[in-house]
Amino acid sequence: MNTSTIIKPTKTYRIARTLHWLCAIFFVLLVFSMPFMLDQAHNSTQRADVYMVHQSIATMFFILLVCRFIWLLTTATTGTAIVFEHKWQFIIARINHIILYFLMFSMPITGLVSRIAGGKIIDIFGIQLIPVFEVLINKDIKFYTNESHLLLINLFYISIFLHLIGALSHIFQQKVKAYKKVAII
Repeated sequence: MNTSTIIKPTKTYRIARTLHWLCAIFFVLLVFSMPFMLDQAHNSTQRADVYMVHQSIATMFFILLVCRFIWLLTTATTGTAIVFEHKWQFIIARINHIILYFLMFSMPITGLVSRIAGGKIIDIFGIQLIPVFEVLINKDIKFYTNESHLLLINLFYISIFLHLIGALSHIFQQKVKAYKKVAII
């Protein structure tokens, strides 16, 4: 099976690529903030500071993700010059991308709902976006969304790992030149 199209490095594509890499950078920052946050004592000021940074980065990630998704829905789709040798590879890649988008949306949503249900404001580095609404405070919702958030992160790691394996496979095994256009450099 030869399932490929050609990349056209248009302004539309450059914006999509920029949004992709900005989301990737914010994701890496989120991943690296987690161990620092979890290593601190539960009620310590250090944990609260790292938590505020984590939540601020997650909020910015979500805003970028929404922009990226709107961009993908409203602009013409440009394919990639990736060739799948077998149909099952194409299907797995497509399924993984669907799961990845589901997780990219559900992670920040569960985090935001957990904060709102816990009576916390939603802010970006101290700039308040959503105030506390007493009517929305619910300990049960906070518990379940927090547990979901922690469960989803493991699925997110697996999906990102599969995404990276697929990308590296195309780069090294198939020597796809299209990745030079996708790469930052």
